[in-house]
Amino acid sequence: MQRIFIVICFVILLALGFVFFWRADAIKIASFATNTIETDFYTISVTQPKDAEKNFPELFAVTKKTINEFEKQYENLSEEDITKLDLGDKTYELQIDTTVATSSKTVSYIVSMYQYTGGAHGTTIVKTFTYDNNNHFVGEKELFGEKDWRPVVSALTYQYLKEKLKDATTEQALKEGTAPVGENLAVWYLKDDNVVFVFGQYQIGAYVLGIQEVPVPREKLAEVLTHNY
Repeated sequence: MQRIFIVICFVILLALGFVFFWRADAIKIASFATNTIETDFYTISVTQPKDAEKNFPELFAVTKKTINEFEKQYENLSEEDITKLDLGDKTYELQIDTTVATSSKTVSYIVSMYQYTGGAHGTTIVKTFTYDNNNHFVGEKELFGEKDWRPVVSALTYQYLKEKLKDATTEQALKEGTAPVGENLAVWYLKDDNVVFVFGQYQIGAYVLGIQEVPVPREKLAEVLTHNY
């Protein structure tokens, strides 16, 4: 009896190990690197996938542009500028962090870009970049094709946030922030069961609401999803 139990445990562990290594090979999550730039007036810290310029050019282009614009604006601060800006013993800050969300067929890199340039608090912008197992970028066209998906997603995200936030925001802010226009629905990442849409600071209400995420079940998007990522 004990021998049978040991054999069963071994088979289960072997199966779990196979699943783990198969999945790890399938989704190929990149390793990260962190680079820091410090001056007397500002600090820049960037954590993103290694070799991002080569392997994830869409992601790299955004982080590079953000860094360049920040440096251009603040790298030549004079003593007079510091006095006017009331920096005191503070330094300006740009912090770029990257987290990961996966489905069985994709990896999404969620890039959070925080800037503090004085005032009561900083601001954060989130961008997302999804790739398949061959590092091919999965964008809006790859996921939805030419289908008119925005009205469907707009209605679903509006309803979700209305029920979640209740009186924490206004009807006008919620309608404007989830409307199927501009960049309102441009930030999303993939899970096996959901497409998660990200709404930035101030997009659907006051700063205190922070960044909101809305998981939309794939079955509710069946009519507009083109490819099975």
